Amino acid sequence: MPVDATLPDATPVMRPPNIQTGPIAWLRANLFSSVGNSILTLVSLYFIVRLIAGALDWAIFSAVFTGEDGAVCRGEGKGACWPFVSAKFAQFMYGRYPEELRWRVNLTFILALAGIIPLMIPAIPGKGIQVFYTLIVFPILAYWLLTGVSPQKAMTPEELIRFQQENARWYLWYLAIKPYIGPVLIGMSAILFLLSVVARQLLIPQTMQLLGGVLFTLSLPFWAETFFAALDQGRILGLASARPAGEPFSAFPVVKTEYWGGLLVTLVVASVGITCSYPVGIILALGRRSRMPIARWASVFFIETVRAVPLITILFMSSVMLPYFLPPGVEFDKLLRALVGVALFAGAYMAETIRGGLQAIPRGQFEAADALGLSYPKKMGLIVLPQALKLVIPGIVNSFVGLFKDTSLVLIIGLFDLLNIVQSNMTDAKWFAPQTAMTGYVFAAAFFWAFCFAISRYSQWLEKRLRTDHK
Repeated sequence: MPVDATLPDATPVMRPPNIQTGPIAWLRANLFSSVGNSILTLVSLYFIVRLIAGALDWAIFSAVFTGEDGAVCRGEGKGACWPFVSAKFAQFMYGRYPEELRWRVNLTFILALAGIIPLMIPAIPGKGIQVFYTLIVFPILAYWLLTGVSPQKAMTPEELIRFQQENARWYLWYLAIKPYIGPVLIGMSAILFLLSVVARQLLIPQTMQLLGGVLFTLSLPFWAETFFAALDQGRILGLASARPAGEPFSAFPVVKTEYWGGLLVTLVVASVGITCSYPVGIILALGRRSRMPIARWASVFFIETVRAVPLITILFMSSVMLPYFLPPGVEFDKLLRALVGVALFAGAYMAETIRGGLQAIPRGQFEAADALGLSYPKKMGLIVLPQALKLVIPGIVNSFVGLFKDTSLVLIIGLFDLLNIVQSNMTDAKWFAPQTAMTGYVFAAAFFWAFCFAISRYSQWLEKRLRTDHK
């Protein structure tokens, strides 16, 4: 076959591409790819070095670490006044909570971590029990530990006789079975848990575990009453000699919320607001998309009304205006009013976030659930909501972070969270120094940053774990 003279005799030899990897190649491609980028990189690096050097000098090299008052922090060239933080650290954590009872707050924190950490680790089994403990059992225990129990006042003989006459039947019956209620409930709970592990064919194991957890929770008041009665009689730890004669004793005296403060108030308001706003937001989001006019209009009215006012207005109304609408003699704790206001406010914003996720679900998912004959609760709980909530994880976390930082607004009702308790301690004349205020603000900012950063990183990890799309 003749060869065409117009075609080249052979393909020209090409050099292989210059492929470079490693940190030097990354710097060349991203920071020094041109003259302009190189100049911007060097200028930015200069300011970053100056900023880091100044921060280290203020926080470490020129800082004061020991001292009894603010005098050690006064003078030229002094940096952070860390003795102020160490001296006021207990108030930053507990507020005015009695010092001899702060072990109750520490125990509450430990019990909270015991429920949250296993719940956040997927490899740990028994999520149903962990959820039940975290959402049902722990709030009851935390309430008892933080608020305390009032010692029962002894009745006079006349009051006791009148009480027995008016309530003779049920009172005698209750006294007869009361010692056995706690052990019976505990025994039934243990049997249900064992059956859920051994005999899986009898009932749904999760159902038996849930019933066992309910019975265990119902038994707690009877065990607590027995424990407090033993303490009151001085039979435990020899505490009878520590109380004045004739005065009732309680190892859990009531601590009013007006003495709470610092990180304790911040975590209580944030955790209750985050936990309660989530189901409130789901209910409002479903109500706004409902076909029932009354449910839809009520949800729209609530969401738009709450979102139209700032949080500080809701807290002010709950603290100042709400008592005027209550009957005489009816009062609610101001912390409870703040918790309700924060939960409803965050729930309105959460509803719009979740509604955005519901609108992002393809209509085919709804039609497929209807074709399978699923009821509305099953359709939403098993198909639609899991997909919608997964899509809006960033928005949900953004709402949680904003709510955590908004806890400082509880100052309007007389509660002092971490930031407010730091500000109040800056007025202490003993610790007056030029760097005291800055040190306190940096300490508070570090706590807020640590919590918010941890929430953000966990949400990113959870979002990657739940990503099931195929790209």
